[in-house]
Amino acid sequence: MFPIDTIKTHVQASQRHISFRSVSDILYQEHGMLRFWKGTHVMALGCIPSHTSYFIAYEHLKIFFGYNNEEFDFKQTLCIGATTTFVHDFFIAPSEVIKQRLQLCNGLTARQCCKDIVKEEGIKGLYRSYPITVMMNIPFASSVVCCNENIKTYLKPWDRSNPLLWYFICAGISGGIAGLLTNPLDVIKTRLQT
Repeated sequence: MFPIDTIKTHVQASQRHISFRSVSDILYQEHGMLRFWKGTHVMALGCIPSHTSYFIAYEHLKIFFGYNNEEFDFKQTLCIGATTTFVHDFFIAPSEVIKQRLQLCNGLTARQCCKDIVKEEGIKGLYRSYPITVMMNIPFASSVVCCNENIKTYLKPWDRSNPLLWYFICAGISGGIAGLLTNPLDVIKTRLQT
């Protein structure tokens, strides 16, 4: 999905109305196909600690709350999703700031971008979007976890033939609903980060 994220960042950061198609055409004509993957290495490095901490917190919170998909529970699943956001975003916020600046500036390296941010804004420059990232990701993660866990409780993919397909369907529906709910905050976050 990274090429789409690169285009989305350009559309959201633009001060004028520009279409998805226009941005993709401009990026391709000026820089070729590799331009769409600018900053992937930064996100890969940030994803390791952020996703590790997210899923550790997620699984421990399911145990803590005693949630095991036996009945619908919106309150606990919303709480689990919201809580996991804080640890995840602490690790991913600096990577997102660097990634989005790289997506917008073609000649910049990740190392130089990080140095420039710290030099001009201090370490807090890497976390400038942390509050809005958390504000956006709390409803996102809460919605994803709540929808995913409750849809799984309803569909019981573990009792079906080809359960991986059913887990994929549950996750896809959940991610779609959460993305729809939080897109306006994502636009604000991109403007702050860039």
